[in-house]
Amino acid sequence: RELLQNAIDASVYYQKIKESELKRLGYMGGILKIKPVSIHVWKDDMNNVSFLIEDSGIGMNREIVTKYFLKIGKSFYQSEAFRHSGVNFVPISRFGVGFLSAFLVTDEITVVTKHYKEPDILLQLTLNINADKYVLRENCKNNNKYDIKQNIIDWNGDSISLARTFMEKECGTLIYFKI
Repeated sequence: RELLQNAIDASVYYQKIKESELKRLGYMGGILKIKPVSIHVWKDDMNNVSFLIEDSGIGMNREIVTKYFLKIGKSFYQSEAFRHSGVNFVPISRFGVGFLSAFLVTDEITVVTKHYKEPDILLQLTLNINADKYVLRENCKNNNKYDIKQNIIDWNGDSISLARTFMEKECGTLIYFKI
C-alpha cells in the first residue's frame, strides 16, 4: 500500500505539473490523463515471489534520492522545493517512511528512476538491509551509456534489463524486489 501511495502521488503530481505548464501556455482544455501505475507480482520456477511497481510520475534525481528518499521521515512533499513549485497538489503520503515498509518483506530493493527535468539521466539505486552502504549508479543517454546491468526474469519468463525498460520513458520510477 505504501509503495502504491508513493507511485500515485508521483504520477498525480506530474500530471498537475504538466497541466500547470499547459495553462501557462494558454491551453484551456480538459484534465490530462495520467498513465496508470503498473504492479506485477509473480513466482519464478524456484517459487520465489517477485514484486515490481512502476509509475510514470515525476521520477527522482540525485538530489531527491539523497535528500529525501534515503532519509527516514523526510518527504519531498514537505520540502521548500515542493511548496514553492506553484502546483496545487495534496499528496496521499505525508511522512516519508512508505518506501521503508518494503524492507518488512525483503532484504534488497532496486529502484530505477528518471526525473522529468533530467530525462537523459537514469539512476539505479540498490539498497540491501544487511549492508552499511547503498549503490547509486547514474547513466546518461547522451553518452549512449544505459549500461546498468541488472537483469531479472519477468512475469512472462523473459530476461529483461531494469534500466533498459526506462530508455524511452520520459520519466518515472520502478521499484523491484524479491519477497
